[in-house]
Amino acid sequence: MGIKFLKWYISLNSDALLSDIDLRNRIIVIDGKNLMREQMRKLKNEFGRYGTTYEKFAQRITCIFDKMVRVCLIKPIVVLDSLHDKTMEDCIASYIHKISNKSRANKASAPTLYKMIFRDILKKMGITLIQPIGKDIDTIAVISKVYNCPVLSCDNDYYLYRVTYLINSQFGHPPGSNKQLLCLRGQLFETEKFQHYYNLKESLLPLAMALLGKHDRLLDCELMDVFNEYLNDNFHSDAIELAHQRFDRLFMWLSQHENMYQAITNLSVFYGREDRKTILYLIEKYMRHHARPSRLVLEFLGVNNHTISELETKHDEMISGL
Repeated sequence: MGIKFLKWYISLNSDALLSDIDLRNRIIVIDGKNLMREQMRKLKNEFGRYGTTYEKFAQRITCIFDKMVRVCLIKPIVVLDSLHDKTMEDCIASYIHKISNKSRANKASAPTLYKMIFRDILKKMGITLIQPIGKDIDTIAVISKVYNCPVLSCDNDYYLYRVTYLINSQFGHPPGSNKQLLCLRGQLFETEKFQHYYNLKESLLPLAMALLGKHDRLLDCELMDVFNEYLNDNFHSDAIELAHQRFDRLFMWLSQHENMYQAITNLSVFYGREDRKTILYLIEKYMRHHARPSRLVLEFLGVNNHTISELETKHDEMISGL
């Protein structure tokens, strides 16, 4: 998920950008939608395309959180996208429509109620669940910063989201410890290392996200062809090589700028007046929502008003810099 080939690109410099970590007795924020999809994918690989039954899914999710909370003493905060929530009746009606549609008879349908089952499990286990009105990734990023805790997800977007990002995680025993001690082991990606490695200012990371065209394909359209040609000035038949060059040239180009305003000003040089207006509008629209703190969510988590106000002010300052 996320920006294609970015995980592979980061792995090329894993010695400089990733560090091993063993987590116990810590807060972590979890991308709930991503966790559900990952477990359903694993169940499909183990039991076949029709093997992802509700019972197996429930057992797998319960086992994960039981180990996490009871054994590893981790306090998870789960964030789950609520934009496409349906009532039980709507879910059943939608599923009946899918299986009765002959044009889709050769495709496996995903279990319809898995999200409800996931929520019920968290509720029974007393695990904090947040369902924001806006984008779940923005809420996850804000919570991660407030608690200074890692994000557990497989979504590559977090590499550019100014958070501490936990990847390749699994339960295991720390080196040299007794076998009774279990922890969540993985590799930690820290934004500060990434910024230092590529000589990037923190304020330029949201612009990198926008220019890579991930979020709702914001700028990934014909409008950006001129700038994309600059990033990919050499022809590559291999998609991985093309992505490698694009990442290299984009981060190098961004590193030449002190702030977002300067970068956007130089970006506009590639375009005529009308296209400049459109690009500036789209970037500003994206920035207004990028990692915007939700007062409602933060108050629910017990974050004090002073901290919330500071986050809001910092976000507003980023926008005013445009």
